[in-house]
Amino acid sequence: MRLPLALAGAAVLLALSSPAHAQVEEMEMRGAFFDQNGHGYQSVAGPPQGPGSEHALIFEPLFHLLIKQNESWTHVIDVTVDIVSNASIDAIDAVSTASEVNEAATIDVTSAHHGGDTTLAIRYGAHIEEPLRSVFAGGAVTQRLADDNFAISLSGLATFDFFDHVDRHGSQLGEEGRQTLNANLSVSQILSPTTVVDASYGFTLQTGTLQTTYNSVPLVGGDRGDEVFAGRRFRHAFAGRIAQHIPDTRSTLKLSYRYYVDNYDLTAHTVEGQLYQYLVDWLYVRGSYRYHWQSGVDFYGTAFEPGLMQPETSDSDLAPFTAHEVGLKLVLLAERSPWEGLKRSFIEASFYHYWRTNDLQVNWLAIAFGRKF
Repeated sequence: MRLPLALAGAAVLLALSSPAHAQVEEMEMRGAFFDQNGHGYQSVAGPPQGPGSEHALIFEPLFHLLIKQNESWTHVIDVTVDIVSNASIDAIDAVSTASEVNEAATIDVTSAHHGGDTTLAIRYGAHIEEPLRSVFAGGAVTQRLADDNFAISLSGLATFDFFDHVDRHGSQLGEEGRQTLNANLSVSQILSPTTVVDASYGFTLQTGTLQTTYNSVPLVGGDRGDEVFAGRRFRHAFAGRIAQHIPDTRSTLKLSYRYYVDNYDLTAHTVEGQLYQYLVDWLYVRGSYRYHWQSGVDFYGTAFEPGLMQPETSDSDLAPFTAHEVGLKLVLLAERSPWEGLKRSFIEASFYHYWRTNDLQVNWLAIAFGRKF
């Protein structure tokens, strides 16, 4: 298991970045469980022409730590572990299924310097799993203006992936790489004591081997071929949100919209609404609904002519579809509760159900416990 390695990495970073007078301000443990069911034409777990099963079980423990080094510096350390069943690329061999479980671990650190109305942050970390190794680094600057009523933030992140080229037959053909550069601009404005709006734009450039090397596509005649992507992908995302608090009912309503477009001719519209409602001083519930529509990439298909040397994919995530998600979260703010033993703590539980029109659905359950010091 890679959990001990990830925790060891977090401990090393903590020791390097935090002198003796640093203190832990917040600690959180979270466990999430995902149950995915459905079918897709990229899966070979079914008839040769598809669609095959996309069933997967994922257990994800998460550890979160906020450290205050001094009045100017804070460090946030997040360690995430994924334990995935029936999704390991070692199980490409549908006969022996040598390994049907894959473990992955990520350590994500953000160190921020707070000086007056300006916050400077650097973010760095790494991810490791059986076929993939990643490192990432970036930074952000946030400037607050007009007595903290307006804020503008600029951030960037560079990610470098290195992975084994495992083809659709399960053979390893060396190592491949992928590079991702991301830049974001966001602004927020307080319109009134109860109303806040924000907007953002994000640009992402991806180069290298972008296809999933072990994915395959159905061919006319009953055989299967390799998935092929173009060499570069330019992605744009525009988003806006408004949050309105209603003091009389102790409710908050948030409404957001996101528009996405890329050079693969994929466009997407996403609308989400969230309602926060306090039940008592120390307990609130959040309900949410998200609607997503996407056109699909221009080279998606479920049956290709053999021998075509051009981009082609049958990945159900890149197909045209409409998706819906409903969620419910219950948060107990124990520091406000009547129980002395839980002061300075919080507890929350979440459940989400996601489904889409091309035969995929996911149930997600998460439970978290945290404490502030």
